Amino acid sequence: MRKTLAAIIASAIVFALFMSGADSAQARPQYLKAFTGQYPALKAAATKKKCGVCHPEKKKKVRNAYGKILGTKVGKKNQKDTAALKKALLESEKTKGKDGKTFGDQIKGGKLPE
Repeated sequence: MRKTLAAIIASAIVFALFMSGADSAQARPQYLKAFTGQYPALKAAATKKKCGVCHPEKKKKVRNAYGKILGTKVGKKNQKDTAALKKALLESEKTKGKDGKTFGDQIKGGKLPE
């Protein structure tokens, strides 16, 4: 009886831990693919930085200014429509970053937007 109860409790704990982290890793490779497709000159830098193009920290809920504006332009969570992603990238170019330049100017200057 004790072994059965211990097994049930252990299973419940493992299940709870698994479920608590279930939505913590939501990779969105289509965003990086859209970015590198739109800005081939920045492909190497973006591929190296990966999620860091928009997320400067390990916590993916934290976004830089570019990530915040792009998030408002994408349209829906986990957008997969490539045309919508391209449109969001182009619209985000018009917004100014912390350096006073537009994200488009930063990109044309060979820098990843911040």
